[in-house]
This record gives sequence, structure tokens and C-alpha cells, in this order.
Amino acid sequence: MKQISILQSPVFSPFVARISILFLKPQEPNPIEYEIKVNRRWILLDYYDVPIRNKGVLSHIPTEHRSRFPKELRKQLRSELWILHKVESLNHFAFIHQIPGAQPPSSVASYWRNKTINKLRRSVMKNQVELMGGDWGDYKKRMMQMLQEQSGDDEDDVAQSVRMALDPTYPLELAERSRVAVERNMEIERAFHADVAKRFITDSPRECFDVKCAKINP
Repeated sequence: MKQISILQSPVFSPFVARISILFLKPQEPNPIEYEIKVNRRWILLDYYDVPIRNKGVLSHIPTEHRSRFPKELRKQLRSELWILHKVESLNHFAFIHQIPGAQPPSSVASYWRNKTINKLRRSVMKNQVELMGGDWGDYKKRMMQMLQEQSGDDEDDVAQSVRMALDPTYPLELAERSRVAVERNMEIERAFHADVAKRFITDSPRECFDVKCAKINP
């Protein structure tokens, strides 16, 4: 009963889960094995385990709830190290380790959860500009203008993502550009069909083409 009261303490909740699986329910799979084999969220790269040799105590706080491992229990425990990798990031792992055919991670998609890092970077830049007595809005405009003038070509995905991060109104500007481009293409198409209908009243374009080819190559 003494061991049960210790294991039921909230301090030892992770240990309780582990003990319940290893001893109380030995037929239950290891939770890590369940994630790998059933949910298939992780890939096992390597695994190490060694017997527990030190005496150890069941406590997260050195001065509270100190209780030694029972000797028989300690004999059955092992220290485990599971080296796992996410399934959706396996191609990045292969590229980092120079496996042939592996593709590099996207520079735009946030595979590495770098939104917090980008937010912190913008905050540091803003604080630095304000400490130097500058205006953050003017600084962003000049930076975006400089990025746009680096090349005469259209902006790629990386440049657009940078501008979107610095200027919240930039997506609306892109939407307006798309609308103007669609309307221009529709006007060009309408003018083309009107010109065809005007120039080829009786004969079709194919018939006129065949007549010209026959004159060139009799």
C-alpha cells in the first residue's frame, strides 16, 4: 500500500504511466512503439537502453517526497533513449545527411516553426530603429523598395514572403495586381477574337493559311 500511495502522487504522474505499462499491464505496447507502428507519426532512427545502476529517488524536488527505489523494482527498470524523427520531415533529414536524391526544405514554408523567430527578429529590428531615432514605418518602406530594386525581374516567392511579413497591406496589393492582369488578358483575348471576326469574314484562318502555303510552295 505504501508503494501505491507513492505512485498515485501527482508528483510522479509520468512515472505512474510508465509503471502501469511495464508492470500492471505488460501486454500493453510501449507508448512510443504505439506512435511509431500505429499512428505512424514518428520514425525510429536508433534506440539505446541500459540497466539502472544507481539507487535513485522518486522525487522531482530534492527536499520533498524522497523515497528510494525498491531493490527488486530497480532490477527490472532500464534507462531508454529513443531517437525519433517526424515522418513529414524525413526528406529534410535525408538532405541534411546528404542522402542522394533528397530535396532541400522549402525556404518559404514554415517547416521548422520559425514564425516565432521571425516575429522576434522584427521586434528587435523595430526596437533598434526606434532607439536610433528613426521611424519604423519609413524604415520598412525603404527596405521593401530596396528589395524590389535589387532586380528588375518579378519578385519570387521568397521576396513576396518577406514583403508580406513587413507590410500587412502587401497581400491586398498583390490581389489588385492579379485583378488588373486578369482584366488585361480578357481585353487582349476579346480584341483578338474581334480582329479575327473582322479579317476572316468568308474564309476561316485555316483556309487562308492553306491558300498562302499553296502560293509559296506550288
